[in-house]
Amino acid sequence: SFDFAVKLWDATSGEAIRAIRGHRDAIQQVVFAPDSRSLASASADHSARVWDVETGALRFGLAGHDTKDGCTCESDRPSP
Repeated sequence: SFDFAVKLWDATSGEAIRAIRGHRDAIQQVVFAPDSRSLASASADHSARVWDVETGALRFGLAGHDTKDGCTCESDRPSP
C-alpha cells in the first residue's frame, strides 16, 4: 500500500483486522507463510520484513535490497 502499511481484512465480513506498520515506503509485495501464521512484506524502502499475523509484531527484517524494480516475496508453498 502507499500508506506504508500491510492491511489485513476478514474475507467473510469485509472488516479490517489490523494495519501492520513499520516500512518507510510503499509496500510492493506480501505473501503468507504456508502455515498462515507469518507473512512477509517487501517495500520500496529496500527492506523485507516478516510479521506475526496474529499480533502484527515484527519477527525479523532484512534491509538493503538495491533494485529499482522492487522486491518479490515468495512462499515455499508448492504450486497447485
